[in-house]
Amino acid sequence: MTTVVVEVDGGLTCNSTLPASRLGRHLFSPLEVAEYGARCLDGSPGGFYYNLCGTGSGQNKLIIWLQGGGYCMANSTKPDIEDCSRRVGTAQGSSNYWGASVSTPSAALWSRTQAGNPDFYNWNVVQILYCSGDLYAGRANTTRGGLYQAGHNILAGMLATLKKDGVLDRMTDIILGGGSAGGFGSHINIDYLRRFVSSSTRVSVVPVSGWFVAIDVYPGSQVTPIAEVGRIMYEASSSYVNQDCVAAIAPLPPYMCLLANTSYPYWGVPSFIAENLYDTNQIFGQDGTPLTPDRKLIPTTCPYIHNFGDIIAQSFTNVANRSGLFVPSCLDHGVDYVNVRIAGPNGNNVNFQQMVGDWYYSRPNAGFPTYRALDPCYYSTSGAVQCNPTCVGGADAAPCNTVTSTTSTTSTSATSAAALTTSGMTSISSATSSSSSLSSLSSSSTGLSPTTTTSMALSLTLGGNVMLVILAIPFLLFI
Repeated sequence: MTTVVVEVDGGLTCNSTLPASRLGRHLFSPLEVAEYGARCLDGSPGGFYYNLCGTGSGQNKLIIWLQGGGYCMANSTKPDIEDCSRRVGTAQGSSNYWGASVSTPSAALWSRTQAGNPDFYNWNVVQILYCSGDLYAGRANTTRGGLYQAGHNILAGMLATLKKDGVLDRMTDIILGGGSAGGFGSHINIDYLRRFVSSSTRVSVVPVSGWFVAIDVYPGSQVTPIAEVGRIMYEASSSYVNQDCVAAIAPLPPYMCLLANTSYPYWGVPSFIAENLYDTNQIFGQDGTPLTPDRKLIPTTCPYIHNFGDIIAQSFTNVANRSGLFVPSCLDHGVDYVNVRIAGPNGNNVNFQQMVGDWYYSRPNAGFPTYRALDPCYYSTSGAVQCNPTCVGGADAAPCNTVTSTTSTTSTSATSAAALTTSGMTSISSATSSSSSLSSLSSSSTGLSPTTTTSMALSLTLGGNVMLVILAIPFLLFI
């Protein structure tokens, strides 16, 4: 069977032209570009690829997938932040380099092969290629240094197009997901999608490798802290942020809501979060942990890397009990859909593919009945880096795959960190914590009632100075 999406009388429909595994291209017209402000970095029209050939149980269900690709800034003056001009002349900065169609992967959430994606292969699929360098948050309708950063506008334009053509109105289920920068984009824009579609539509979000936490950068590193990156990007590209989050965390600045563990309580939809416990993009790229010239780990950095894993593990203890988690103890960026498996307490080994399907369809999962798979080997090995033997494609964890004592980069004690976590910690800059206390916190975290007032610890790391603010904030958890 061959299928493709083609434009017919200004609308979009399914036709038999390309293989079912490929998606057809839609570029915004000049009028649409002007209306939505939906431009790539170089000003070329934004757009998207999609296949409206859902069949059977997936006929009226839609997956929207946001492509990853890091971030950049127009006229960047920071040596560690890519200047967006480097992307102009490539598909990451211009739709002039986009092909007429793209293929879907053999095994992924938006794959259209039954073997590689048994639970969602027959859904309709939209994919946005990443050409704005702004984590899909930018709303800049004017150039900065001759470049546009309007990723949110492209996503909003896509939704408006599907709405105009009657596609969204017939969808009973929509999942918004993405990887890396796309993971950021999915959680940044999920409240926009939730408000855009009918209240009867089942909307969910699946961010992959987009759970970044504002922690102290590696001591002596000259990289720009993630919170400062958020500030620069927010101001330069007029970033879209979740306004419920902004109101709740005030007087902290709005750009902190670009971070998933800050905005999470305000997504307003069921979520399944996939993230490596030791994300190499965060550890080495964003936080500036040094490597040897041949990109091997340096023994003296192991305490920082161990501590990083502790902080990430703690950050998930406030995730609602019915929200899904797949967090393998891998030293990698990007979570493998099939090959990486997490061993459950009763010997059941599950992968991302099975976990997200069980979570979405509320199927029993013997290993992780609450759909929260935070790698048990992290606790049983007292936090050894990459203790999961199925981790593939990541960095060599030696010499940090044995336990070394961790040292805090702030004076926050383990007791204080545990107290903050159990009372609803959303972000913690850094803390020393034993694996036994972390295991206890994880097993005792059972989610919160629909209306809960919690103490949120939000860390703001700017220029190496850490401000820890405790706020009592009511929020609604959708579980």
